[in-house]
Amino acid sequence: MKKIKRIMAVLICMTITLTGIPVSVNAENSGGKSVQTMETGNELFITLEENTRYRWNVNDSAEKNSVVHLDTSGGDNCRFRLDHIENEWYGIKHIKVDGTDRFADVDGKSKNNGAVLHLWESSDSKVKGNNHRQFAFYYIGNDANGNARYYIKNRNSGKWIGYEGKLNNNNPKIIQTDEKNRKVWLITKSVVPFTGKESQVLHKDDKTAVCEIHKAGELAALNRMADSLVPGALPHFYTMGTTSKWKLTWVKDYNAYQIESISEGEKDTGLALDVQSESGRMNTTINLWVEEEFDHNQNTSQLWRFFKQSDGTYLIQNARSGLYILETVNGLKLGEQGTKIDLSILAGNTEKTKYYYAENWMANIPDDALLSSVNIPATHDTGTAGVVGDVIPQVSGTSCQNLYYDEQLNVGARSFDIRGNATKDKASPTDVLIVHGKGIWQCEEKDGSHLRLQSIFNTSLDFLEKHPSETIILTIKPDAGSVVGLEHAVAEFVEKNKEKVYSDGDIPSMQEARGKIVLIRRFELTQNYEDWQTQAMGLNLANWDDVNYRDYKYAYKTYDDGKNRVYIQDAYNTYDCDIYSKKWEYIAGAMKQTTGKDKSHPIEYNSWVFNYTSCANGIPLNMTRHINPDLYTDKENCIDNRFLGTVMLNFIDDPMARLIYETNSNLIFEPKLPTPEVEVEYGQTLAEATLKGIEDAPAGAWVFKDADHVVTDQEVTDQTKFELIFQPADNKKYKSVTMCVPVKTVKKSEVVSANATDEMEIQEIEQLQSEAIDESSSARRIVVNAEKKAKTYGEILTSEDLTFTISDSEKEKLLPGDTVDSLGLTLKATTIVQEDILSGSTIDEDGDDILGAYGNAGKYVILKDNASNSNYDVVVRPAFLNVSPKEAEIEWNAAAQYTYTGNACGIEANVKADSLLENDSCEIKRLLNAQRTEVGSYKALAIGLTNANYIFSGMRRVCVWKYEILPADPEVTFPTVEVTYGDSLRKAVRTGQSGNGVFRFADNTAMLTVAENQSEQEMIFTPFNPNYKTVMSSVPVTVLPRKLTISPERTEKEYGQTITEYTWSISDGSLAGDDQLEDLKINVTLTAGNAEKENCKVGLYDITEKTPLTADNVNYTVLFKPGTLQVQPKPLGVAWNTDGTVIDTGKEANVSAEFTGVLFEDDCKAVVEGGNEIKTGTYTATIVGMIGEQSDNYVLHGEDTDYQIEYQIVKKEETKNPTDSKETSTGTAGKKPTGTSVSGKQVKTAKTGDSISYIWILMIAGSIAVIGGMIYVIRRRKQK
Repeated sequence: MKKIKRIMAVLICMTITLTGIPVSVNAENSGGKSVQTMETGNELFITLEENTRYRWNVNDSAEKNSVVHLDTSGGDNCRFRLDHIENEWYGIKHIKVDGTDRFADVDGKSKNNGAVLHLWESSDSKVKGNNHRQFAFYYIGNDANGNARYYIKNRNSGKWIGYEGKLNNNNPKIIQTDEKNRKVWLITKSVVPFTGKESQVLHKDDKTAVCEIHKAGELAALNRMADSLVPGALPHFYTMGTTSKWKLTWVKDYNAYQIESISEGEKDTGLALDVQSESGRMNTTINLWVEEEFDHNQNTSQLWRFFKQSDGTYLIQNARSGLYILETVNGLKLGEQGTKIDLSILAGNTEKTKYYYAENWMANIPDDALLSSVNIPATHDTGTAGVVGDVIPQVSGTSCQNLYYDEQLNVGARSFDIRGNATKDKASPTDVLIVHGKGIWQCEEKDGSHLRLQSIFNTSLDFLEKHPSETIILTIKPDAGSVVGLEHAVAEFVEKNKEKVYSDGDIPSMQEARGKIVLIRRFELTQNYEDWQTQAMGLNLANWDDVNYRDYKYAYKTYDDGKNRVYIQDAYNTYDCDIYSKKWEYIAGAMKQTTGKDKSHPIEYNSWVFNYTSCANGIPLNMTRHINPDLYTDKENCIDNRFLGTVMLNFIDDPMARLIYETNSNLIFEPKLPTPEVEVEYGQTLAEATLKGIEDAPAGAWVFKDADHVVTDQEVTDQTKFELIFQPADNKKYKSVTMCVPVKTVKKSEVVSANATDEMEIQEIEQLQSEAIDESSSARRIVVNAEKKAKTYGEILTSEDLTFTISDSEKEKLLPGDTVDSLGLTLKATTIVQEDILSGSTIDEDGDDILGAYGNAGKYVILKDNASNSNYDVVVRPAFLNVSPKEAEIEWNAAAQYTYTGNACGIEANVKADSLLENDSCEIKRLLNAQRTEVGSYKALAIGLTNANYIFSGMRRVCVWKYEILPADPEVTFPTVEVTYGDSLRKAVRTGQSGNGVFRFADNTAMLTVAENQSEQEMIFTPFNPNYKTVMSSVPVTVLPRKLTISPERTEKEYGQTITEYTWSISDGSLAGDDQLEDLKINVTLTAGNAEKENCKVGLYDITEKTPLTADNVNYTVLFKPGTLQVQPKPLGVAWNTDGTVIDTGKEANVSAEFTGVLFEDDCKAVVEGGNEIKTGTYTATIVGMIGEQSDNYVLHGEDTDYQIEYQIVKKEETKNPTDSKETSTGTAGKKPTGTSVSGKQVKTAKTGDSISYIWILMIAGSIAVIGGMIYVIRRRKQK
């Protein structure tokens, strides 16, 4: 019975082995859980987790015996798919383009560690039942980036999958190994594993969006070379091209984008960015190819990912290879180091995302800034991105833009030139077509329909609703049609959108303009409107074209209403030819004017400046290809943090828009200010004036230039204007502003009568005296005249100082013998107080109120004191004694010049004590304008003295001290500068600098050679704070050689061949300017060492320098990166030992094969199955393997049938004409394959994944029957 059990056990084990029935299903261990739901039927990559640059690849052209190994994307045979066999077991099938797909298996069905995986069978039927071709995948979770991680196990050996040796750039073979050496594999859909550093550049609601791709920091954008639409066309970076628009399409399954080429009107071309031959090799050309659907994960070379860099730029990675788009002298290639790009999404694809990608750059402009003082990117002939009947874009005479209106808004333009053609007099905005020129070139929407004014308005309102921090300026001009109709359409829009149109008339502040449309009109109004509506229709610039610029190469003032001004440079037709330099003179002149570089034509405060870079002579695009690059490289050194105004551009794009609006980041703006109403009292200086109406102005001080000036009645009558300076509190945001204002009101003093005169006072006193004379007196009356006298406060007054005169007629009245002295007349001086005069009050010896030595300054009257001769009645005609205030000396604790510190200068003014009389005190009443802190010229004013007996020297009410605060030297450290040969100084790398301001070279466009290393270049530092000096320094510039890396092209040779020649190309970096490859003067010889020999083993070898690389051009540092020489296995032929007929001998047929073409007496033998049949019949012998020490150096090409022979075992008498044994050559001989695989190529059809077949059932039944028969025989024997 024991014998029977052993026999049964053996039979059952044999049955299990032969049938492949799994011993365990869904097995679990420390290596995770085996998976029965792996993706099948689609192409996959199997990537090494520890270094995702490496993935499974297959040697040679993926034929029989080709070894599976690790390779970078340079290996082309990296596509696999999984075929489900049963339960958790799968076949791993290599997918060969235009060839036979074959399964990976363990070479020789080995169960040993280190056995290599190679390719052999192509038929699915040869997998089931052959456990060395079956693998299980043990899921061990996702990595941090969402990639599924697996261990892989072979069914036959129970071993795990790893790689041979160490990963030292040697592309090791895939082997089976024990658990401790197994590797983790990432399985992805024919794209490199996700790293988590990829950028999602589209809004989640956008599946597609139109974009432009610019070379970082440059105008050059990705275009189709020669605008070609032929598959295989090459893309390149080109400045001002006409095919710069691309459509990004998000492909969710791959976390990647397709970059599709589009044509005019943004229509699909059916072409997408691709890699030539779908290769993953470095230096492979990027081209355009027919858009793929990615069915079964094929052709994923059309998928791209964006990686954002720390400086905001992007690298574009090919999702299939993991290599990046690299610009080289030979075009765009795949490279390990990519070319940085700037990505500009022109418009979203849904209502929600249409304006999602726009920059809210105006949000950073201060609220009180005048809109006209902002540097604004703008577009000339805004609607001409599409023009009906236009010719080829390259030579169009009408197209001035490449971007549509919404796209212009999204890239940052905020001011627009709208040309209308109203089709009737009572037009609505829908009746106004957008055109270009008197020839009525009709502008188009993206869909080809007519572009209308209503569309411009609607788009503007939609944009502002989503971006309320911004404003839109529309200059509307009638280019054709009814001017009255255009007026009607604009008025209708304004009426219906009161809240969305700025309507205050003056140039608005940024705050006033936010969220609104600001209109400017180039036509007269023919109808009467309410004031607000007239103002809402904008400043009237109907005289725009009245200017003849010719030799006037500046912006011309075309509008001035006393408050608002408009300057325009629009010299579009004042030069005689299509030469851009002629137009450039006008553009540059206006920029120098606005920045103050040319001070001969200053721009006034509150002025809008429009600088048109467009032209009418010649082809707009041709001219713009010179103008825009010159602007972008700042040819005139004007584009920094100075005022430019509104720059009207042709062919605007994201880099040009940013060039203009990013200058606002450090710009100091003009504040919008009210015009104050000025009031002064009689005798006051301008410094004491009261300013009204400035309550809403920004914080700051208002100072008159001539602050010490005393306003006269005549100046008020004449409305004389005085310079008033506004000095902002925040001088980092706002400029000081000078305006001229009249003094509108003078208040009369109620204390001092401005019209009183000495004569009037004297008359009043005489009248009082005459009323006091005693008419009854008998004395002889003599009339004398007191003499007018003047004294200064502090001078002693004596009786001798008071004198009188007497006329000759009065002298005749004297009695004989009397003289004037006989009158005994003395005079007195008293204050002009009527009551004192009448009462005759006295306080001196004689009883009179007479001025003493220290009388106060003022006006006194000289009167009769006494006349001792009673014979005479002496009448004295009074006179004035003017006692002037004493001049007090002022001592200024001040300097004429100060250097800015941020603090007040500490100016003080005091009355010198030694200029006062003893015991007097006197101080200055008010000290004005002495606390200035900002740079400028000022007058400190000492106004009034507390003691009326004193006055400032020169008898003035005000004492002035002129001083100025000079800019301080900034705390600045000029940078250490390095620039790479070929880059302009604008791109120089600066390190170690300090200082709050802008560093720039005087000539930013200069390009230095290495020979000019350490040459000194003038650098300018402009502080953000205007209280510091702009300083210059000569800075030594380190000029670094331009780095290039050259690499040998990936080279292949067949085992048995020699190789001595290699080619190389630039793999990283690019040549400068017009330099050519031969200019590098590179000398290098290359070698692959022993791999060049005939008998080197199959594998990958480094191509290195045999002699060190030298480059005689000092402007370049040329590095060398080893390349790869791949030694491919040699294809073998087969020679069978029979012609197909074998004579029956009763023994095994012994059908065998030998390989032909084996070299060097290598050990390489064929393993044949099915060649040892015994009985007569027809059979098939198949080569199922190769063995021998050097067998890895060979491969079998062709179809499976090329390595089979059908033979017959026949009786001797059946033998017919025998033939010599035949040899099957290598190559594509054999049957023509049938059927179609999922990859689109012709392959043989075969069922895969069947469960238990009928043959297996018969085998099991047969085994049971045999066992049952044996038991029956044994029992019968026992019974006997």
